[in-house]
Amino acid sequence: EVNKAGGWYRYLNIDYCDHLDKNITIPIKGKLSSDSSSPGELRENFALFNKTVLKLLPNYIFHVERDSISGKVERLYTYACLGRLPFEEKFSFNLLTRTHNYTSDEILHAVKSVNATTHGMLDISGLRVNNASQYTDCGITAGTIYNI
Repeated sequence: EVNKAGGWYRYLNIDYCDHLDKNITIPIKGKLSSDSSSPGELRENFALFNKTVLKLLPNYIFHVERDSISGKVERLYTYACLGRLPFEEKFSFNLLTRTHNYTSDEILHAVKSVNATTHGMLDISGLRVNNASQYTDCGITAGTIYNI
């Protein structure tokens, strides 16, 4: 959900935890950028009862790829500062798409290409990839993907 007038957004971050063998859902709320020259500079954190609990941390939308005909966003790349977890600073790199029909090779190619535009500035070591077959294994089908 995005509230442009209020300058905020919120979403549910759903992650699979190997050690729990199940998904966990973390509500996130953040502030939209108020700087028109850097509209992708967001700030967000965990939200409890629709209120952020901790200091808002940066989450940057740093690259957008649009369909050449419709202009709709096809891929969105983000890089977020997660803070100290538990002993070192952690970061989150995300490739968000309108579909989940990508192979691991296609995803890694897209990630490497966009990281090259940053001259390798992003820490993508330990990158985990969720490809089309993993979405299918989790029971996620095209009907369960919500387009915004």
